[in-house]
Amino acid sequence: MAAAGLFEAHGYTATSTHAIADEAGLRQASLFHYFARKEDILTELLDRTLRPTLDAVRNDPRMRSAPDVALWSLACTDTANLCRGPRNLGALQLLPEVRGPQFEWFWRRRHQLFRVYVRQIARGCESGDFLRSDSNTTGELVFGLVESVITARPHFRRRATTPVVIADAALRICGVAPSRVRAVARTSHALEGR
Repeated sequence: MAAAGLFEAHGYTATSTHAIADEAGLRQASLFHYFARKEDILTELLDRTLRPTLDAVRNDPRMRSAPDVALWSLACTDTANLCRGPRNLGALQLLPEVRGPQFEWFWRRRHQLFRVYVRQIARGCESGDFLRSDSNTTGELVFGLVESVITARPHFRRRATTPVVIADAALRICGVAPSRVRAVARTSHALEGR
């Protein structure tokens, strides 16, 4: 996490492994025991912005529930992941170096997560749970809403309600009535951990 703060404050290129080791309270040689290259550190940090949500997509039974419950749960889980921890790891994707070819894997995995949103929205449109719409466009709106916590994180980080508010808003974008949104949230909470 020491590296995340330095990358955020000074940029990736300007942050040395020596500075990362100092910030972490390690000798530089000890840092290289854990990470062979500075790129490996950024790789691990970027992966933490996606892996927990992608794991939930595979393992959380709520993701196989009704489309509204699945989308609410997905948005809530993803937002909670982006808001957790002392550092804004999501902001690391805004670093110019992350656009380089060595981080292409990150953009593929992020697109994989986006496609999960689109599939849930398409399911909801087909079932009549959501208003008929272009699921890609609606997916971009919902995914953008979830990722908005990256730039607004200083305001949201300590608010435990942020994931719920974002998940509620995701359903409202899909045309779900407010009374139904509350019922979906209750269902999701009841299914959580089963």
